[in-house]
Amino acid sequence: MLVPLFLAALSTPAAFAADPLLDLGLRGYAGPAGGVKLEMGPDLAGRGGVALVAWPARQVGLGLRVDTGSYGIVDSDAGNTFAFAEAQVRLAEGWEAGLGVGTPVVFYDYFCAEAPCEEGLWARHYPIAALQAVRSFEHGLLHVPVALRGEVSAARWSVGLDVGLGLRAHRKERSG
Repeated sequence: MLVPLFLAALSTPAAFAADPLLDLGLRGYAGPAGGVKLEMGPDLAGRGGVALVAWPARQVGLGLRVDTGSYGIVDSDAGNTFAFAEAQVRLAEGWEAGLGVGTPVVFYDYFCAEAPCEEGLWARHYPIAALQAVRSFEHGLLHVPVALRGEVSAARWSVGLDVGLGLRAHRKERSG
């Protein structure tokens, strides 16, 4: 459903005033989570981190997001740092959609103290697909994105609210 919206947004001429140029902000994500292949009952995901999105085209943003937290706060699931590469498309004034792929990158409960590392460490670096619908609120440079975000991997799933607070630099408005 969102892939056609991405393609339509790419082919539509930009009609928005004060198009974004660069976003930088803090992000927080929380919501229900559970296991897919991993034996994990219903739990609560909770993460916080930073996000950077550059808008090379007026309607298309490419970004990097790094979060720290867990998919299992209640059952004390292992903490981790997650890195995501994401793309966003402006659908209308104040509305965006995003797709991303990420992976866990640092496991706090398991490190390789001696070489060679055990096979289990590398098996835990699985891809995570992310999909989000974003409502952006702006006042000058202040940017507050609020998103419904879903994530799924071979090990876990989660759906939740993603809230940010940061800065958004804008392109110069076109004279006309």
